[in-house]
Amino acid sequence: MTERSASGFPSELEKFRNTLNHESFTHLVAGVADYAILLLDADGHVASWNSGAERIKGYSADEIIGKHFSAFYPKDGIAKHRPKHALEAAARDGRFAEEAWRIRRDGSRFWANVTITALRGTDEKVIGYLKITRDLSDRRKMQALQEANRQKSEFVALLEKRVQERTAQLTDSNAQLEAFAYTVSHDLKAPLRGIQGFSQALLEDYRDRLDDQGRDYLRRIGNGILRMQTLIENLLEHSQLSRVEFRLTTVDLGSAVQEALKLLEGEIRVTNAKISVGRKMPAVIAQPSVLVQTIENLLSNALKFTKSGRPPRIRVFSETTGDKTRLYVHDRGIGIEERHFDRIFEVFERLHSQESFSGTGIGLAIVKKATERMKGRCGVDSKVGVGSRFWIELASAEPTAKNKKQIA
Repeated sequence: MTERSASGFPSELEKFRNTLNHESFTHLVAGVADYAILLLDADGHVASWNSGAERIKGYSADEIIGKHFSAFYPKDGIAKHRPKHALEAAARDGRFAEEAWRIRRDGSRFWANVTITALRGTDEKVIGYLKITRDLSDRRKMQALQEANRQKSEFVALLEKRVQERTAQLTDSNAQLEAFAYTVSHDLKAPLRGIQGFSQALLEDYRDRLDDQGRDYLRRIGNGILRMQTLIENLLEHSQLSRVEFRLTTVDLGSAVQEALKLLEGEIRVTNAKISVGRKMPAVIAQPSVLVQTIENLLSNALKFTKSGRPPRIRVFSETTGDKTRLYVHDRGIGIEERHFDRIFEVFERLHSQESFSGTGIGLAIVKKATERMKGRCGVDSKVGVGSRFWIELASAEPTAKNKKQIA
């Protein structure tokens, strides 16, 4: 950057100012605050300065007049001779325009719209330039923000599309798996009945020809068949929950509990279980037979997973909050570690061996599927060695703002 002597302007600059009627020009643009409007001499030195230039660029008139306009360029722009090229383009074409970074007095950058217009004398020679600069930093920030929002919107739209595609794929896969499970389970029932019939015939008709070991083998075959039949029935029940149409209606929760208890009378008697049921349970929105099946599975689970040598102790009660009702089945059994709370509601997930506790690993999966189909949810709270409290939550038939608990 070159600078004129402090003693004053050289004769060439004075002639330039006089030729352009400098005082009239300065008076005309002095009050323009949104644009930096200034005159440059033929070599690019600042000859005039307005209030907009001072606001945008940070220099006072005394600080900048007489200095080369390359003071407004970043170092890389000066290294590439951009000030010189700008003047040459303006002199050649009459006008030069660009949007680029410029530097303020304090060294900060701003995005500028710059036009440089060549001014010619009567002999058509360039006697100077009119330079107009506008600070577009706010506009550039807004454009950057708009571009970021656009990219964000495109990303969200793409993500939503991928989620929808993935959901559709999973839905289709689940439907195929459900259909496969239903078909396989259904087709296995007939050969199992044949195996069961022939093993029973062997045990009855050839008992005298079999030794104790042979009869034990046949009994084991029979027990295995019964387990397989139970597994198949449970698989069919689980798959049917996805295939059948649900017609939700108002169901008395207390009546559903009593019906489930009747289905388990034999098991309750064998285990000598004590079950207390809360009175005046509310009505819920559910599918009647599926609700009974769900409660039966929860009760059966509580009867099964009890401490060895101790009869089961189970409490059944409900709690209504707002428009939701929860049914709790609380036992004093072996309990469950918290890390298994979600796992136990998946198909074939068992925490114990068949020798420790019988079962197929599908009962709680049926509970989950059933409550979801009834637009509800399920869960468990448990502590190892203390017991478990399983719950299902369904829409109340008569929502109330008050909390009501019925505990036996």
